Amino acid sequence: MANYAVIRMEKYKKDRLNGTQKHNQREFQKSKNENIDRERTHLNYDLINEKPISYSKAIHEN
Repeated sequence: MANYAVIRMEKYKKDRLNGTQKHNQREFQKSKNENIDRERTHLNYDLINEKPISYSKAIHEN
């Protein structure tokens, strides 16, 4: 099996950054998927970030 990664880059304006973060980090309280079991949300984890991140803060720090 071949090893590969798919990387998608897009340019965003500052006013779209908050919505993009909420979408990517799944921070919305409501979802179109009615089958989500909210009692199991605490079992989710992020393989990269140990704690929640802010896209705006991360951009300004770098």
